[in-house]
Amino acid sequence: MITLYKQFSVPQILEIIARDFPTHDIVRIDDTVSDDSSITHALQSDNLFGNKRVVFISFLPRDFWDQTITAIAQTEPGTHIIWLEDLFPVSFLKKMPHHTIIEQAEKKLAAKSNPFGIANALATGDGVMVWKQYQELLHQGFAPEELFGILWWKLKDLAKKKSSITPEFKKTLHRFMETYGSARESGGDLGTGLEKLLLGITKSDIV
Repeated sequence: MITLYKQFSVPQILEIIARDFPTHDIVRIDDTVSDDSSITHALQSDNLFGNKRVVFISFLPRDFWDQTITAIAQTEPGTHIIWLEDLFPVSFLKKMPHHTIIEQAEKKLAAKSNPFGIANALATGDGVMVWKQYQELLHQGFAPEELFGILWWKLKDLAKKKSSITPEFKKTLHRFMETYGSARESGGDLGTGLEKLLLGITKSDIV
């Protein structure tokens, strides 16, 4: 059983575990993890005493998400997985095996911003401003793939309105497509590549 908890605190989850699984052993995986092997070991190692287990994952660095999901898919059916984060992107949920999501009602995020605002920011050529809006939209639950699509649409729209396209603008188009293509081919993290790309944008790359 996999349960994803959103917008809870660690003490709240520990209280839930103590209430619902009083006889289970608890295995913790949190933001102090430093390598994939420790995650795999924690999820897949056998309990020497045959006790039932709850694996509690909280605020795990994104670099370890894919490996953790893979390891979860290979755990014993009787293992209860509880994963706590502030948000779960759509791309994450698509990879996760069958699960239940429980959200802290009183801590639900405010209404989402208009994601097309980031397109207007891109048109100014202010990379830092675009990056800040990108981070805010990610925090509100938008997936990197969604935001890439909006940014790519804006670049094509700008290209159509130009009487001539500068070499710098052509390089910008190429960098966007290279970032997207690299993530698709390698199965890597589009979010990180896009973040680095946006931070490096200047006015001369767009105008």
